[in-house]
Order: sequence, then structure tokens, then C-alpha cells
Amino acid sequence: DKVCLILMNSYQNDEHDKYNPQIGVMNDGYLVGLIHHRLGFKVFYLNNCISGNYPKWLPFFLQNTKNDLTIFYSGQNSDGIQFKDKKITKEQISKLIKENNQGKCRTVFISDCPEGGTVFDISGQNKNNNENASEMISMSIQKTTNPESKDCKRSHGIFTYYLCKFIYDQPNITLKRLSERMKPSFERFNSQFVCE
Repeated sequence: DKVCLILMNSYQNDEHDKYNPQIGVMNDGYLVGLIHHRLGFKVFYLNNCISGNYPKWLPFFLQNTKNDLTIFYSGQNSDGIQFKDKKITKEQISKLIKENNQGKCRTVFISDCPEGGTVFDISGQNKNNNENASEMISMSIQKTTNPESKDCKRSHGIFTYYLCKFIYDQPNITLKRLSERMKPSFERFNSQFVCE
């Protein structure tokens, strides 16, 4: 009935094409999983998987979850998701969502990336394009600082922390109230809460 699918991708391409594991991604995934477990969700993790696993499990949960589905991603946002073996673009992820959104459950997509932004593009997916489309929300943080700056990298995880804090304090919080509570917290980090 209620499922939380968490993808934690702690691999990051640098200029030497080496992979550098980051612990913050694990913290984000753990926190989201803990809060959702306490709210009665079944929690599933994909940690540093290969690119073929995500396109298999994302459609599975979109098709089979009955009431509420939360899909969380923490890791790099390189106009998509960079896995161990290759990249899946935002367009490919959007296509997967569109093809498998059966209208069975409300879906919340959450992206927490060091550079900000979302990896889930749901803007073109509505009842006009897909008669069976269910209610979907995409939440992320938009950063105004340079993605390569220390401040930008240090603020990774702030979004997940405040989101989980406010949801834990008030599980039935409205999006409007959530946005109001998030705004002052993010202004200190030159960021803003984005909800589609």
C-alpha cells in the first residue's frame, strides 16, 4: 500500500574519471527511510547499483504500489543519474515514469543533489498527456551558488534534513505550509525549496 524507494548514488565523476564515495548520500537515504518507516511505509534501498537495476525497479513500484509512493534520490545531478556503468538521462527517467504511471497511487519524487535541481522531470506528465496519470509531486532544492564551490557541496543534505524534520513534526503538513517552513531555513544557504 505505501512504499518508499530510495536510490543512493555516492559515486561522483571527477576530472580523472575516478569514483569518490561520499558518506552524506548514505545519511540522506537512512534519514528518509527512517521517517517513512515510522509513517508505515515499506522501505526499499538501491545503493550504488548499476544502471540496469533502476529502470527495472522504478516501473515495478509505479505499477504495483496501491496508495502512496515516495521515490527518493540522493547523489549527483548531471542532467540525470550517473551509475557505476553508465548514465540515465532525465529524459529517459521521465519516459519511464510516463510509461508506468498507472494512476494507482499518489507519487512524491524527492531529489537531494549537491548541485541542486531534480532528476525527475514530471512537468509534462498530466491528465492531458496520460489519461491514467496519478497525482505526482516533485520536490528539490534550487541553489544559487556555484555547483563547484565548497559552500554548495557542504550544503548537500540540508534539504533532506529539513524535509524529514518538518514531515516528522507534522506528518499531514500541506505543501503550502511545508514551503513556508522551509523558506527561512534555506535562505541562509542561498537556496530555495522547489515543488512541482
